[in-house]
Amino acid sequence: MRATERWYEREHWAYAADRKITEQYAHWLKQVDWRLFCTFTFAWRVSDQEADKTFAEFINRLERHLECDIGYVRGDEKRFSGCGKPACARHYHVLLTAATQVSPRLVE
Repeated sequence: MRATERWYEREHWAYAADRKITEQYAHWLKQVDWRLFCTFTFAWRVSDQEADKTFAEFINRLERHLECDIGYVRGDEKRFSGCGKPACARHYHVLLTAATQVSPRLVE
């Protein structure tokens, strides 16, 4: 048996297809001119629906203020923050991009 045909080779692992999709996604993410990375925390308990609605309204207001579309990639967390933020069970990590500069102070 040749070394490249061994059962434990990486391409035969169960997650190999997921890894390929993840690598393609990461390749795409690297090509975008991201303007800002943010962590959004909720100071109160919110449901999934309330959090989504609040974030969508934030994006809508930001688009109106900047007068352009906002692109974003958001990672949701429902556990206590391990990123140095106060103990808040709900927070988002977000990459933002737009046709214009996005000021951290404006987002704050």
